[in-house]
Amino acid sequence: MKIMKSAALTVVLLLALLVVFVEHMSTSLLSGKVARELDSIRQKGEISSIEQTIPPQIPPEENGAPYYVAAMDLINYATGPNKTEDLRDYFSHNRAELREQLKKNHKVFKLLKEAYNQPWCRFNLQYEEGVEMRPLNFKAARRIAQITAVKAYEDLENGKPQDAADDCMYGLRFLRELGQRGTPSGGALINLMINVACQKWILNPLQYMVEKGVKADYSRVLAELNLLQEEKENSFHRALEVERMLGTDYLEKLKARKGDFPPAFFAGLAGGYPKYYRIFLVAKYQIARKSSILADELFYLQFMRSALTAIESGKLPLMENPPRGTDKYLISSALIPNFIRAYKQNSQAVKDLENVKSELLGRGKGKP
Repeated sequence: MKIMKSAALTVVLLLALLVVFVEHMSTSLLSGKVARELDSIRQKGEISSIEQTIPPQIPPEENGAPYYVAAMDLINYATGPNKTEDLRDYFSHNRAELREQLKKNHKVFKLLKEAYNQPWCRFNLQYEEGVEMRPLNFKAARRIAQITAVKAYEDLENGKPQDAADDCMYGLRFLRELGQRGTPSGGALINLMINVACQKWILNPLQYMVEKGVKADYSRVLAELNLLQEEKENSFHRALEVERMLGTDYLEKLKARKGDFPPAFFAGLAGGYPKYYRIFLVAKYQIARKSSILADELFYLQFMRSALTAIESGKLPLMENPPRGTDKYLISSALIPNFIRAYKQNSQAVKDLENVKSELLGRGKGKP
């Protein structure tokens, strides 16, 4: 009996040593590959650190961000259509109700004007936290874009075309700030997508004014459109660079963190994997923690490199999204966005922007 126990103990120890050896070898091999990927990013001059996304400090008296934050806190708009193409008809049939909404939000419009008059905008977010940073209230931002479009239509109905043009101008500046124009790198993909979603609403009354030949001085509107278009050049590529950096930063922090994984780490597994495969993956990440995270990081970096290369060559829509093999990597499966859908939406937004700008330029550079 003692011999059997001794033999069993020896087997367990040997297996434990084997696991440690394999983990050590895997970690060394994967660490080298990840380091080479990160070195390649830095050599290309692409975004590789949190510091590159942190906007410079600006004097408080020149900062428009507090006005935007206050507007997002105050916004009280809970009506209207879900689709921008329905806005004009909805406005025509529900003007009385919408007028009440405008009265409730009169302070929001004053705040947008105050923000516009400031030369800079720096949202005081916890940029150093990376992917775990608490973002802006994007739901409130979308509502501001919606009610700004409603106000433009109301001003048109009241015979105030210049006020309507100015409404769009304030809205366009708001879009630019949502896109984090003040950061050295530009915003992450989420900033770009909320910018795209809000742009549809702001352009809606502007397109209507162009179609109807409404006379106003659109020069300041054109200035904002030009700057927005400028900032959108390579914006998708830069947004994915930021996205990759944030994902990598999270993975690096996860590797350095001791003890258990954060509570939310396995939360996305509940409905995404078969039961026994889920148990296996969780056990693998718990037992071979560092090598599992490194393998995940390598997969993530290689895939994001391929996506960025595909953008440059115009072949992004042909890529698999999510890529084959993602189901083996818990972190990548959560970090890799639906970037093909985002790419198509952003491309359409750029076209819409160019169309409106061209129409305005065709009217004598935007002047009546």
